[in-house]
Parts: sequence; structure tokens; C-alpha cells
Amino acid sequence: IYFDNGQINEIRSYKNNLMHGKWVKYNEHGIKISVARYKNGRKHGKWTIWNDYGNLLYELEYKNGGKTGTWKNYNEKGELVSERKY
Repeated sequence: IYFDNGQINEIRSYKNNLMHGKWVKYNEHGIKISVARYKNGRKHGKWTIWNDYGNLLYELEYKNGGKTGTWKNYNEKGELVSERKY
């Protein structure tokens, strides 16, 4: 998927018409703002989310659509603010 200016917005992956594999999203400035993973249409694997400047905000993990592992939240300086285990 592309922005109107021709720059890439998202890279998506499907298998048998279901979300499957790695999805990557960029902002209008070409900065990567998220990497998500799916398996057979469900959230599955590590997810990473950055702000519009490319600073890490979240590290998450899913297994078959459910929350799992340790979820981490970072502030604008990249410092770990909180973490929660699932």
C-alpha cells in the first residue's frame, strides 16, 4: 500500500486470504512505525511499535491471537517505563 505521493505505507502478507506473516508500516516520512506478525489471520509473534521519529515505544508478543510473554512500554527517550507479563 502506498501514500498518494508514491511512498510506501504498508507491506502486508496473506496466505489463503488470511493475514499471515510479517506486516510493516511506515509513516509519510519513510520512518518505520510498526512491525506486526500474523499466523492464519490471528496476531502471532513479536510486534514492535515506534513513534513518528523512529523511537521505540512498545514491544509486544502474541500467540494465536492472545497476549503472551512480557510486554514492554518505553518513553520518548527510549527508557523502559513499564512491563507486564502475560
